[in-house]
Amino acid sequence: MKKNLLFLAASVLLSLALWFFVVTRGQSGISLEVPVHFTDIPSHIHVSGETPTTVIVNLRGHERFLEAIHSDDIKVELSLSNISRGTHQIGMDKARVVMPPMLRLVSINPPTITVRAEEKGTRMAPVRAVTSGMPARGYRVRLVEVQPKEVSVEGVRGELKSLKYLYTEPVDITDATDSVVTEARVTSTDSSFVLAPQSVTVKVVIIRERQ
Repeated sequence: MKKNLLFLAASVLLSLALWFFVVTRGQSGISLEVPVHFTDIPSHIHVSGETPTTVIVNLRGHERFLEAIHSDDIKVELSLSNISRGTHQIGMDKARVVMPPMLRLVSINPPTITVRAEEKGTRMAPVRAVTSGMPARGYRVRLVEVQPKEVSVEGVRGELKSLKYLYTEPVDITDATDSVVTEARVTSTDSSFVLAPQSVTVKVVIIRERQ
């Protein structure tokens, strides 16, 4: 009876060892830099550019699956529906990772990221036209007009306070002998600003110089 039990135990251990060998054979690991997708951001909140937008995921799986995987196949989804103004430490737990089921997530680096949330605001800002070149010889610029004179700017409240002017893309008046009227896009050094409207009408009045 004892010998039978020992034989049975040995058989079970051998079966487990064979199963483990089959399962782990061809297994390997890989590290990928993948994007963090912020979702459900409240309309009055702006996520600062200082917030990381990628993390490193360490994966394990069969080599043939790993060879075909690309960073676009994996992403981290982070809901910010309850976020408030300030700096927040958010854990990168495995439930946030979307990836093919044949792979196993080993770890995420860093395990937490710092999300800086800033409050948005809106204000009107004056627009100044920018011209390039010179009129034809014997002509000069008499007046430059912009319509509308101001545009609405949405952005981080702190950045809006220091905003004095917005400028148009350059309007070319090289060798002009008559007034130039054109649509010009309004530009901003802060890419997070949302402008409305995004372009204005620029009129450059050009007259003949007095002889």
